[in-house]
Amino acid sequence: MAKEIHSQKFALVPLKDLIVDNSYQRMLNHETISMIESNFNPDYMDPLLVVKRTGGKYAIVDGQHRFEVAKRRKITGMWCRVLTARPKEQEA
Repeated sequence: MAKEIHSQKFALVPLKDLIVDNSYQRMLNHETISMIESNFNPDYMDPLLVVKRTGGKYAIVDGQHRFEVAKRRKITGMWCRVLTARPKEQEA
């Protein structure tokens, strides 16, 4: 389920297909997670920014804290803005 908007692809991505690449993502901030959890409303959450990787996985570029909250809330999928695959160094 994807939609093209001004050359941007938005997709509802299953959580099982989202990954956090620790080689360039910072450590989770538990205060940020608590703040997101206390105000959590999936209808108002911004899409994650992701890059599609080979093998059908999506590396999170922006939104790892929202992703963590979604996992805790047992949400099955999140809206994502999908970027075209590019060298890993350019993802961060």
